[in-house]
Amino acid sequence: MRKRVLYQDVVPYETPTSLGVLRGPADGVVVLPLGVYWEPDATADLCTTGGVEKLYESVVREGRDNSRKRCSTMCCCAGPSRG
Repeated sequence: MRKRVLYQDVVPYETPTSLGVLRGPADGVVVLPLGVYWEPDATADLCTTGGVEKLYESVVREGRDNSRKRCSTMCCCAGPSRG
């Protein structure tokens, strides 16, 4: 029998120990940086479940240490720049 390959075995990722450690706005619209989200609509509306999921999933999936830290506080996400 072959050993099952898990996502965590192929793609490194980290998640916060608790959602309580995240800081930043709980609502509003943020713009995800290009290094985390490169599709045309990089905005995430935190007033909707879909927007929160989009932000969280993108940061966990594509973010690296620096962008995860910045996006978890959502400081870098505000504004027109996607750099």
